[in-house]
Amino acid sequence: MNNKKKTAFILLLSGKGERLFSEIHVKKQFYLLDDQKMYLYPLKTALNSSLFDEIVIVVDKEDFQSVKLEISSLFPDEHILITCGGNTRNGSVYSGLKELEKYHVDKVIIHDAARPFLYESILKEMILKLDSFSSVSCYIPVYDSLFDKSEEKYLNRDEKVLIYTPQGFDYPQIKKIFDDGFDVKSTDDFSKALKADLSHDLLRAKPLLFKVTDADSLEMAVLFVKAFKKYIAKKFL
Repeated sequence: MNNKKKTAFILLLSGKGERLFSEIHVKKQFYLLDDQKMYLYPLKTALNSSLFDEIVIVVDKEDFQSVKLEISSLFPDEHILITCGGNTRNGSVYSGLKELEKYHVDKVIIHDAARPFLYESILKEMILKLDSFSSVSCYIPVYDSLFDKSEEKYLNRDEKVLIYTPQGFDYPQIKKIFDDGFDVKSTDDFSKALKADLSHDLLRAKPLLFKVTDADSLEMAVLFVKAFKKYIAKKFL
């Protein structure tokens, strides 16, 4: 009897990214980094890894047809689900989770396309941790001094970390959290797991998993992308 747990990957492409859109005039997930769109980098990492039984891409309704055509053209032999997101990140995550309902998934990894430089090693470690914990988030330590402007005092950086995606979950448990309602103000899914008292752990990532949010971080991505392409060019060139 095969007891292998089924694992899914949700990639979030929805949202306009207002801070950067006014400068580049395109949604950042579709911005050309070198010669391909930003969202294709984490997608190719997931595909190259062969770790996932199901992959879901969540897009804005207005982008559904164009992304569907692009995916079918670039990856004709891959089974990739595409669904429309909601008005918020929370709504989009929920759309991705609901898309997986009929596939009997045990574990799910959720990642933002605005973090293009996703490494396979992180995905492997996260999936392994989900054998022991119901929720896992990437993090990086804080190396710089932290100053609270409102309190006008320094904070102890040794007690603080930066939370990144990907984040991984026991699928039935995170799906139930969303089914039961969720705090629309929460900015990620790991915070929901903590509030629901799910067992949890952290996985140290690398600063290169940074999120593209503004012109400065986009410039960093442009500088780094050629090196990253050498890493992912194992199967999908």
